[in-house]
Amino acid sequence: MRLGWGRGYFDKTIGSMERCPPVFAVIYDSEILDSLPREVHDQPVTGVVTPTRTLNLSPARH
Repeated sequence: MRLGWGRGYFDKTIGSMERCPPVFAVIYDSEILDSLPREVHDQPVTGVVTPTRTLNLSPARH
C-alpha cells in the first residue's frame, strides 16, 4: 500500500484512471514492511524501488 501524509491527491488520481500504468513507490530498504494500515481510499502500488532492489508486489493493473 502507498502510505502518504498528504490529502489523498495521488490516491484520487491513481484511483480515477481507467487504465493506470504501473505505480512504484521509491523508498529506503528499512521502510519495507509486511503490512500497513489501510483506509478505503488508499490505492495499492505495483511495487517498490529501494537503493538495492526492485520488488514487484502485485500484478499489473487493468
